[in-house]
Amino acid sequence: MESANTIIKGRRRWDEPFAESWDDEQYSRMLELPIFKAIDSSRFPAHLPLAGIIRNDTRLIRYEPGEIVAREDDYGSSAFVVVSGEVSVVLPPGLPASMLGRAESNPPEGWIGAIKRIFNRSRYKETRRYAGQGSHVKGSLYYQHGIARVRLKNYQQVLSKCQFAAIGEGGLLGEVAALTRSPRTATLVVTQPTELLEIRWQGFRELRKFDDEFRKRVDDIYRERNRISYLRALPWFAGLDDDAIQRIADHTLLESYGDWDWKANRKNGANTVPVEPMIVEQGDYVDGLLILLNGSARIVGTKHSGKQTIGFLRAGDVFGMNEIANELDRPGDDPPIHRYSLTAIGHADVLRIPTTLVEQELLSKMDLERFVQLITECEYPLPRTDSGFQEFIEEHHFANGRSTMVIDTNRCVRCDDCVTACARNHDNNPRFVRHGHQFANLMITNACMHCVDPVCMVGCPTGAISRRIDGEVVINDETCIGCSTCANSCPYDNIRMVEISDSRGNPVVDSQSGKAIIKATKCDMCVDNLGGPACERACPHDALYRLDLTDSQSLNALLQRAARFEQE
Repeated sequence: MESANTIIKGRRRWDEPFAESWDDEQYSRMLELPIFKAIDSSRFPAHLPLAGIIRNDTRLIRYEPGEIVAREDDYGSSAFVVVSGEVSVVLPPGLPASMLGRAESNPPEGWIGAIKRIFNRSRYKETRRYAGQGSHVKGSLYYQHGIARVRLKNYQQVLSKCQFAAIGEGGLLGEVAALTRSPRTATLVVTQPTELLEIRWQGFRELRKFDDEFRKRVDDIYRERNRISYLRALPWFAGLDDDAIQRIADHTLLESYGDWDWKANRKNGANTVPVEPMIVEQGDYVDGLLILLNGSARIVGTKHSGKQTIGFLRAGDVFGMNEIANELDRPGDDPPIHRYSLTAIGHADVLRIPTTLVEQELLSKMDLERFVQLITECEYPLPRTDSGFQEFIEEHHFANGRSTMVIDTNRCVRCDDCVTACARNHDNNPRFVRHGHQFANLMITNACMHCVDPVCMVGCPTGAISRRIDGEVVINDETCIGCSTCANSCPYDNIRMVEISDSRGNPVVDSQSGKAIIKATKCDMCVDNLGGPACERACPHDALYRLDLTDSQSLNALLQRAARFEQE
């Protein structure tokens, strides 16, 4: 029997526009905004016209006084243009977490609190005491046209105690998040009736890509608002004066490498990340110091005509400093060259500071002791770790994790004490699965790794999932609405959606739909517990560890310990 192909219409980029509809009058009005008025539409390709980007990658949102547009430390993915009205940018120290619908970064509860919790522990699974009150979100959170909103009560009184900068009509906000998917650096509050044009990151990047004037304007805004503060935050630049920092910022380039969609590809079943784009190649002249702004990168060397992973870089790490410093210490006729290649894992954004500026403004002004310290600290990690395990980490992108759960399966006797301890601390439901990818006798368990680049935080409509000061990624149960965005975004499948119960063990049901209320759950590193994660403390055979897989010293200690156990 002759077979036939099944023919369907393939999915396209703009099958699901950002806004429900755009009419010609709205489109013409947007083109009159200063940020779009100078754009040359002829520079855009036929398959990505300017009109298509504005109609499909933007939406117009109206805000009332007191409403929060974006919260500090949210992982945003869009920029905003003020169409009318005004937005206040709340300057540091900003607003308290309680006003933003986040879990507070409180210290551990102490021994008395721990004992009370033992006696007050529910018999039922996923018990929520507030469920009996008929509310699963805070009163300041509400919905309008499918968008989650947070409104500050007595916003005038709140803002009177803060420092803030006002951005009026035509102003651009949130451009850093749209470019780099980095945390928002400030909270944005509306102080009068305001219209904002939200541009999702795909369209924002294409506007910057195809129009030189738009790119220059965005880069100038970024340089003015962010590069100086970012450079000042780096330890080696902190002591420079304002003029030196400004000169460096004026010539610092922002570069992007790789594909933002690689995590989505992994969720669709791909076993490895895409081909890693080259940032610099071994043997290239060192034309600048590279600072990883976000994402992660791999240092690659050659060995016996093959390639070898030397180590990994993450946000805030630098590449090329050692070569520049050594050349200044031992000047020669030729410029310095890179000893290793650097590739982006999935995606990475980097700042590139010209070599001459690093030499003139930074290195030449250091005393000998500080100069020697810099060379030592910027030395690349030595390839002492098992090369196969390094490739295993890179293949599954585990370098993103700060607190990865590793189980030595030779030591583990499958007693499930770790799972039981986790369940006892979390509503009778464990927050991890004792299963995962395995290299030799080491298993990377399906438990939240509290990533350096937590993609789960992108898109959360209420900001319920956030990162504490110490780095733990946590979920505020009261403001989680059960939308599953974080669970669907996690490339490691470490977040789960669960139905919740009241204090009597009855399912909590939505009053309007009649459906069970669900919440996102995951490992929170037992942040409220004295002594740290219960799973690690409960293991009777010392088989479970929490560690950063890019920390070669800790990793080598683990590998050596596992090898000794096999020999005994």
